[in-house]
Amino acid sequence: MSRARILVVAAVIGVLAALLGWQFQRGRLAGRCEAEGGVWDGRASTCRTPPAGPIIERDGLRRT
Repeated sequence: MSRARILVVAAVIGVLAALLGWQFQRGRLAGRCEAEGGVWDGRASTCRTPPAGPIIERDGLRRT
């Protein structure tokens, strides 16, 4: 293998490792948020309180 190919492979592996680490971190944050009773907002990367209001169930419209 040429030196250029080795550098490209190393760069691709580095990018993939960074993306997998980022995905793991976001999954951990979302899991912690849900364990605390919140709702994970992925776009804003924040944990929010669940919206207050009616929750639709099979038995009909009932407030909880």
